[in-house]
Amino acid sequence: MRRERMLKVVLVVVGLLFTAGVVPMTMFFSREPAVPMSFRIRVRREGLAPLPDKVKSAKTAFLVNDSGSTKLGDAVYRELKAWNHWDVVTDRTKADLVLVLTQRESVEGMVATSSATAVGQKATGSGVGVPMKSQYWFLHMLDAKNGDRLWTTDTAMGGKLWRTWNSIAKSLVSDIRRRL
Repeated sequence: MRRERMLKVVLVVVGLLFTAGVVPMTMFFSREPAVPMSFRIRVRREGLAPLPDKVKSAKTAFLVNDSGSTKLGDAVYRELKAWNHWDVVTDRTKADLVLVLTQRESVEGMVATSSATAVGQKATGSGVGVPMKSQYWFLHMLDAKNGDRLWTTDTAMGGKLWRTWNSIAKSLVSDIRRRL
């Protein structure tokens, strides 16, 4: 009985020590640096090309989803609404900017894997070829009055096998946010 009680006490102490160590380490390695927001914005702007004045002065934007994915269009819309920099309008004639979300055509490539077995002087093998697709997403900013392209931002898979629509949308919108 006493042994079980001691074991419980030891486990509680070890659990508390583990928790006391994990929480600070998690905060230490978190992605958010412990610096003020204004400082982070100034640091990010250095070395980036400025956006045209028409983009900077725009108050309203009309989003055209030409990506082929309603989920990606919804994710970009949510990012724009969360940012709250432009009023996203549903009438193109009332917009200062037209934001066109597009998905570039895939580029065909080939990846081949194979295996071989050698026994003595005879070798046999089999292989599988799989087409690779490289996908890019673009957010073009057009002048709503004359259709001139003012700026384009893009994102790609970046060597990743999978990216969520939210991740792609955040990448596209955050590039614009850093530049404003």
